[in-house]
Amino acid sequence: RQGWTAERLDMTHRLVENMVGHRTRLAQEDDIDSCEAEDRQLKRYVETSNAMDRYTVFFEAWLPRGWLILGLAGLAPFFLMEEPVMATLAVSVGGVILGFRSLVVLGRGVDSLLAAYVGAQSIEPLWRAAWHKTPAPQVLLPSPASPDAGECGDEVTEHAEVADRVPGELLEAQDLAYRFPGRPRHVVRGFHGSFAENERVLLQGPSGSGKSTLASLLCGLRRPESGLLLLRGLDQTTLGENQWQERVLWVPQFHENHLFLGTVMFNLLMGHQWPPTRQSVLEAEELCQRLGLGPLLRRMPAGLQQQVGETGWQLSHGERSRIFLARALLQGADMIILDESFAALDPENLGKSLEVVLGTRATVVAIEHL
Repeated sequence: RQGWTAERLDMTHRLVENMVGHRTRLAQEDDIDSCEAEDRQLKRYVETSNAMDRYTVFFEAWLPRGWLILGLAGLAPFFLMEEPVMATLAVSVGGVILGFRSLVVLGRGVDSLLAAYVGAQSIEPLWRAAWHKTPAPQVLLPSPASPDAGECGDEVTEHAEVADRVPGELLEAQDLAYRFPGRPRHVVRGFHGSFAENERVLLQGPSGSGKSTLASLLCGLRRPESGLLLLRGLDQTTLGENQWQERVLWVPQFHENHLFLGTVMFNLLMGHQWPPTRQSVLEAEELCQRLGLGPLLRRMPAGLQQQVGETGWQLSHGERSRIFLARALLQGADMIILDESFAALDPENLGKSLEVVLGTRATVVAIEHL
């Protein structure tokens, strides 16, 4: 059951990823090798499904029916008697049938319990993440919410000692290496690099070269297998996960980013300040105008208070991408990593978005396909 569930989820994830990156696959993959991975995965899935079906048939069919056959066979001597005791015979037959039905229900119950157990294991990381609390270390660094930390932030945390930003190295990586659990090949290996204050970096590479994995390492969502990663001279253990991820922000690819069911304002300011102040609302509205979202807000009956999401106002691919971009810029991080954030924009809106991004005071890393 565990193997079958893992194969099925992996197939679903790969299907979504292949659908989103279909054009890239057509341009970069060979026609001969394009379906070999899918064929091998389907073969493993069929083998795992057959193995699970054999156990299911045993518990839900063979076991109860075997009991029924053996139970009735055990009553054969009563039928051969000249004058069988009908009451005893009736009770015995009833007991065998009752046992048969109990085994049927038991087999189905065991299958349901196993499915629930495997399902609980699949969502266990979500439960652990929800209950996980990282203690905030006492480290004095410029606050991301300070005026010097970004374009949109204007408040300072109370009782915090905030230093002036000093131009220089912001993030430094030395000999980073990472590979996914259970896989022999490294996705990132021997990466050296440094990112200065207010620097603009374009990171390009073919599909599958590890660009998004590197971004997740830089923003602290994954821990490198080896190597050194420093933010203003401090590693993640010293600085703490929360502070690191507040200062180094990753805007993932479109299919990995989400527009939550709620108002436009909530989707914009959920990472900046909630409930919002009047000043933060004005900043969000001004940023949307600069990103070319003004006509969209004017079309919406409620403006920034319009409900969006799966059952709310439907946004296009480009409109969603600019909402994701605005949400990142409003958080006032020290460093923003944009993972193919401009792929769905037309030339006019692309120019406006680039102008806004290049005008921010944060360090910007843009990831694009070759």
